Amino acid sequence: SNSIAGSFSGQAELPPLAIGVILVALVGLVIFGGIKRLSTVASYIVPFMAFAYIILALVVLVTHAEWIAAMFRLIIDSAFGVQQAAGGVLGYSVQEAFRYGVARGLFSNDAGAGTTPSMHAAANVKHPVNQGLSGMLGVFVTTIIVCSCTAFCILLSGALNGSLTGIQLTQAAFSSSFGDLGYWLVAAAMFLFGYTTLLANMYYGEVNTRYLFPDKKHAVTIYRIFALCLILFGSIVPVISMWEFADLFGALMVLFNVIALFRLSKYVAFALKDYQEQKKICDAPLWDYDEDIVERYRSRNR
Repeated sequence: SNSIAGSFSGQAELPPLAIGVILVALVGLVIFGGIKRLSTVASYIVPFMAFAYIILALVVLVTHAEWIAAMFRLIIDSAFGVQQAAGGVLGYSVQEAFRYGVARGLFSNDAGAGTTPSMHAAANVKHPVNQGLSGMLGVFVTTIIVCSCTAFCILLSGALNGSLTGIQLTQAAFSSSFGDLGYWLVAAAMFLFGYTTLLANMYYGEVNTRYLFPDKKHAVTIYRIFALCLILFGSIVPVISMWEFADLFGALMVLFNVIALFRLSKYVAFALKDYQEQKKICDAPLWDYDEDIVERYRSRNR
C-alpha cells in the first residue's frame, strides 16, 4: 500500500491517506462484499502487465544503449573496487551487502518466508513437485528478471543521482524515455501488482487464522479488520519506516519458517525422489493425494 500511495501521490497529487482509503475499499469489497470479479480480473491482467513492464524496461535500456557498458563498469567497480575491498576486509561492507541483499530479495519474492505455501497448496496439480518448480520459477522471474530490469533502468536514466526514493525513483527512470507517460505506466503497474499482492496476503492470513482458531467464528472477521487497518497505516507511513517494519517482520517470518523447513525437508526430498523416478518412465508423474505423505514416507523407510 505504501508503494501504491507513493506512485500516485507524486504525479496525481493525491494525498496518501485518500489512496489508502481507496485501497481499503477495493480490498474490502472482495473480502467482505464477495465481489470476487475484481480479484479475478486483476489476476488475469497482472501476467500481461508483468510482460508489458519488462518490454517497457527493455525500451528504456535501448534508448540508453550507449551507457550500458558504463553501467556494468559502475556495477563491477562498486562491488570490487578498492574502497569496497577495504570494507570487505573489515567485514562491514560484506555484512551490509548481505543484510540488504537478503532483506530486499525476501521482500520481492517471499522465498523462505513461509507466506506462499498456502497458495501453492491450493493449486490443482498432478504432482506437488510440479508446483514447487513453478514456485521456484516465480522467484527467478520476479527477482532476477523484473528487479534487474528495474535496477538497470534506474542506473541508466541517472535518476539515482537525485533525492528520490522508492517507487518514485522507478517512475523517474521510466519518464526519462516515456516522458510523463512513464509515471502513469509505472503507477498502473504498481497498482495492479500491489492490489493483487494485498489480496494474496489477505488470503494467506485468513488460511492461517482459520488454522489457529478453528472454533472462533469471529477470528477471521477480526483479522480482516486488523489487516485493512494495516493497509491504511502502510499508505501514510514514511517509506524509510516502512522498510524497517518490512525487514523486522520479514526476518521473524524466516526465523520460524526455516525451523519448519528443516523438519519437513525429508518429506520434500521424498517427494522429489518419487517425481524423478516417475519421470524416467513417463512424462507426467502422478501423486496419490489420498495417502498421507508422512505415512507414505514411513512405510517406504521401514
